[in-house]
Amino acid sequence: MDVAFRRVKPGEEIPPRPKELDAWAADTATGTMAGMVYGVMRARAAEARAFDPELADIVRRRNLWMRSVHEATMGGVRFGSFVAVFSAVQLGSQSYRGDIRDMWNTVAAGAITAGGAGFG
Repeated sequence: MDVAFRRVKPGEEIPPRPKELDAWAADTATGTMAGMVYGVMRARAAEARAFDPELADIVRRRNLWMRSVHEATMGGVRFGSFVAVFSAVQLGSQSYRGDIRDMWNTVAAGAITAGGAGFG
């Protein structure tokens, strides 16, 4: 992680990306996709509960499409940002402690992320 913010002089070879950055990006992308899937499922469930037989089929499909897009976007942003913070704290803790991978990194990440999100 020490090369992440080192200045590269002209003509100097660019160092490879830190492995922590790749892990964080993969975790964040996975969390965002999971949030989007959850959002679409939530929109489908809400639409099934709010079924109105008086609405025309085209209006019902448009409402479902708009609700699904909105919930997928918001679910992806919410869950993705939560996972991004969790993963960043977990990987930062692991790097700070000398590449030790144990449960305390996860405990610290959970406590800080939940405290920041207001779940504590």
